[in-house]
Amino acid sequence: MRDVLDLLVTLGVHAVATGPSGREYLRTHLHIDGDTHVHGFLTDVGFPYHTRKRREAHRLGTRLDHRIERLRAEPVSDPPEPVLRDPGLPDRQGTYLRRRGLLPIALDDHKIPLLARVLGYALGDGSLHEIDGQLRLTFAGEPEGLRDLADDLATLGVGTGLRRWDTKDMVELHVHSRAFARYLELLGMPRSPKVERVYGVPGWILRAPPGVKAEFLAGLFGADGWLTGSDGRYAIGLTQAKSAVYLGSLHLFMTEIGEMLEEVAGCRWGLNRERCYTTEDGKVRVTERLFICGREDVMRFLSDVGFAYSRAKAERTERALKALGGSVRGIRLKYREK
Repeated sequence: MRDVLDLLVTLGVHAVATGPSGREYLRTHLHIDGDTHVHGFLTDVGFPYHTRKRREAHRLGTRLDHRIERLRAEPVSDPPEPVLRDPGLPDRQGTYLRRRGLLPIALDDHKIPLLARVLGYALGDGSLHEIDGQLRLTFAGEPEGLRDLADDLATLGVGTGLRRWDTKDMVELHVHSRAFARYLELLGMPRSPKVERVYGVPGWILRAPPGVKAEFLAGLFGADGWLTGSDGRYAIGLTQAKSAVYLGSLHLFMTEIGEMLEEVAGCRWGLNRERCYTTEDGKVRVTERLFICGREDVMRFLSDVGFAYSRAKAERTERALKALGGSVRGIRLKYREK
């Protein structure tokens, strides 16, 4: 169904009926509003409950703004899985998050794709650290890319400030809210230094719809991914490092990323244990690299995932797709308050 309806749709409820077996059925209609990224069904109230079953459209028009009148009735799914209910935060932090609609939050919430993208970038170029007993959240990156990130955080009601480094064409984005720093930690971001932490892809991301996973991957690759090549031959990669004692955690994380890429974009991928090295303070590090190099696989990644919060990588993506004869299938999801 996703292959047929790669569209932005509005979900309407006709009726709830009870079948002969006693099971409840939900009758719906979908109104197609326009072309969008291959992210399942994104509606004006978020992602509907996802099931593995495929709906059958009995009548599907070839033009946009066409109403699908007759969909096979589908059993009502269980309520959406909560991502965070009430984590027992201090009153001021809890109030701050509830006022912005961030608590409680479930997988079908329309802010979830945006949060997944921010969390993906945070796992790459984010830093969560404690200073004077206060949890601080910062991001590093390109000036233009971090301005995009700041805009997305502002959409969630989170204030930020940019600080430019003197020696590099890079900036830091400082998040003012301690509550949001703690919130991102609850969503799965480890504290710094990440190379000394055991963590994997957050469980709620692994259970999320493919579109949410695509946003998470776009954020992660926007931070730590790379695209190289020319003349129609390109490769994409993601390199991560850990202390040698946490090699198992690193391998699990990279394997989960590869499996998500396969699910979301159908990409074939491989892993290389790149090298071991010793830091100046005598600590042993090991790096592992995930790579995508097949022509069709590169095109699928660039079309269906891409690089978030990096203007330079976005420009290289456009050039690569032009050389490969592909095209971006849709714009990045962007939650906006109506």
